[in-house]
Amino acid sequence: PGALTSPAREFFLGKFGLVAANAAWELPLPPSRICAGTAEVRKFASEVGWPVVVKPSDQLGGAGIRKFNNESELAASSDSLKFPLLAQKFILGPRLVLDFFCSRGRPLVWLSTYSLRQAHGPFSYSTARLFRAMPALGPLVEKLAACTRFEGFCGADCIEETGTGRVYLLEFNPRLMSGFRSARLCGVDCTPAMKAWVGESSPPSAPITLPAGCEIPVHYFPTDLTRCLRQRDWKGLKIWLPGARSRHDFCLDDLGVMLASSLSRLNQSVVKK
Repeated sequence: PGALTSPAREFFLGKFGLVAANAAWELPLPPSRICAGTAEVRKFASEVGWPVVVKPSDQLGGAGIRKFNNESELAASSDSLKFPLLAQKFILGPRLVLDFFCSRGRPLVWLSTYSLRQAHGPFSYSTARLFRAMPALGPLVEKLAACTRFEGFCGADCIEETGTGRVYLLEFNPRLMSGFRSARLCGVDCTPAMKAWVGESSPPSAPITLPAGCEIPVHYFPTDLTRCLRQRDWKGLKIWLPGARSRHDFCLDDLGVMLASSLSRLNQSVVKK
């Protein structure tokens, strides 16, 4: 239903929609601007202060995101940039990922996590996350659900500013996020929300979320294992050794699911090659 309104539709379609959505809903965004050329990025950075990051609208998983600390770095890379792009003030701090399931303008389930490891550098997708109960983020999740009227699984990338603890919204993802694969490992049962969504029961009185005090690291298979090998993170390989008692989304307790998942991921790897 939210896609019937212009701000929400643009918000769903790409990063450029952040600017329109912020004007309509007053979201906690870092200073942002759509730029058509290097001169506009330079002007934006002079207004908000260096460093800045630039993001293409047509790529996912952090691909194409660049950080520039000063005007010289921007000038040296200007020929490789594809415009238009979204420029944002760089915020220093740990990355947050929110996964939520919405219906009728409210979240039925939401999960809060820190990104522990990234596949290809700090702007890339997560290969491991720390699931942590963060009730203070509830109002942000509720606002996004109410404003977008999104139906189903979605999520948001955020950043927690070092020193202030302020949380900024970086990106909205209108799709199923990887965190839900690990919900059961963190004591979250999404079944009541799913039943309510298909009309088999009443919606839960309050959103289902991580239990108080929850702090559980989860490593993704095979992306975190291959990251360790690619980045020569030999210390990180220890969590994959037998007896390490680490949590991961490899379904050892369900051989059928494990086999189907492994074959699917192997097939994807072969197709890409």
